[in-house]
Amino acid sequence: MTTIYRQGDVVLELIPEVPEGYVECGGELRMKGETGNDHVLEGTLYSPTRRAVETAVREKILWPLPQVIEVGEGGALIVHPEHPALTVLPGIYKARRARTSTYDTIEEVVD
Repeated sequence: MTTIYRQGDVVLELIPEVPEGYVECGGELRMKGETGNDHVLEGTLYSPTRRAVETAVREKILWPLPQVIEVGEGGALIVHPEHPALTVLPGIYKARRARTSTYDTIEEVVD
């Protein structure tokens, strides 16, 4: 069973490890919501290297590549001024925007 957290238009999905080709790049995840306010989660942030991006394009992997965040022992809160804070348990998560699709289009979810 997959562990998934969602706060507004941000989705966090538990993954077993930091993907190959990702490097540590910061201490918090910030994803701008559709109203312009950030969803913020403390942890260790990882982003794909240029080589990982080039491989994804060449192999037609899901685009854009997600950011990855590791939430440390004790967990952390994802916060946003328009949503209740959400406790995220320790683990490694890929972060992406919620999307919806029809047969001919893919659109970002507006919450």
